[in-house]
Amino acid sequence: MKKQNLEKGKTYYCLVGGHWSPAYALVKAKYINSAGYSGNPQLVFMEQNVDGVIHRFEADADKIYPLDKEILSAVLHNDRQTRRIIEHDKTYDHKNAKEKIEGWIATLLETDQKALRARYREMRPRLVRADGTFLGSKFKMVDWSEVMRLYFSYKYPKVKIPELDRTEPALKNRK
Repeated sequence: MKKQNLEKGKTYYCLVGGHWSPAYALVKAKYINSAGYSGNPQLVFMEQNVDGVIHRFEADADKIYPLDKEILSAVLHNDRQTRRIIEHDKTYDHKNAKEKIEGWIATLLETDQKALRARYREMRPRLVRADGTFLGSKFKMVDWSEVMRLYFSYKYPKVKIPELDRTEPALKNRK
């Protein structure tokens, strides 16, 4: 949620931990107020009662959700998909990236394979032949990483979080 949409004293679901990795837990916590840090304006204070002891912690407002089971289901699904992505085989480098990633793509449904190649060709027409094969000799490691992220968007699809559409793929066109 946006910080300005949070109401003081109201209870929300909050993903805690793992800023650059999957969340560690989903907890119910009460919104207290903004943390007031200029470096991260979305940081807020949350409060949770743990067996009669009040625990106050900081959380990113973007990882706070209303108490709604439909939203909770989507958030947990997306977190599971993120964990699957992070736990993938990371033993590839520029020498074996083409074989590894082509092998991963081969595990997708044929329609998804064609869609992935067509989508990447739209993004990088100079790197994909008309038949959908990659021009591996022209690829840099960052290009293989883009193909890998695109593969994960097909292999482990995320769902739209109702009224909080933040599941857009992280693939951006580079200049």
